[in-house]
Amino acid sequence: PMKAIYKSGIFVWVFIIFIQIFTPSFNYKSVHIQPDLLLVLITFVSLRLSGDFAIFFAFLNGLLQDFTTQSSLIGILALSKSLNAYSLHFIQKYNTIWKRELKIIFIFLSYIIHNYIYYYLHLGGEIPFLSIGVFTILIQSLISISIFLVFEKIFFKSELL
Repeated sequence: PMKAIYKSGIFVWVFIIFIQIFTPSFNYKSVHIQPDLLLVLITFVSLRLSGDFAIFFAFLNGLLQDFTTQSSLIGILALSKSLNAYSLHFIQKYNTIWKRELKIIFIFLSYIIHNYIYYYLHLGGEIPFLSIGVFTILIQSLISISIFLVFEKIFFKSELL
């Protein structure tokens, strides 16, 4: 049974990477935005598995994205995804105390922080951060939380949180 769980987990991970590669993107005022399916997968891993594994998994996926999507800031996605997994794992500790709505807000805020770290360093001084960067962060975070909520409803019948 454990072997089957590992095999299915690896299959899901490879499938998400495959879909991430072919997911369409769009530009918002010259900023490239693509749904971050790996971030959503990291959220599920952080909510279901141990914190150590979630942070390690997030770091490896962030590093993978760093090497494949941008070369100027190697390590920034590894850092931001690891911090995201670390913060999201706290939901497990407060599972019986926090209501579902508070958990969703916490996940959304963790997405904002993840995207803030990435876009602040990625955009640097190239475009006005306060005008375009803030909206980019909000758009990216809204896309991620929407994808998370859809998959949480489909696969966990809204009972994960």
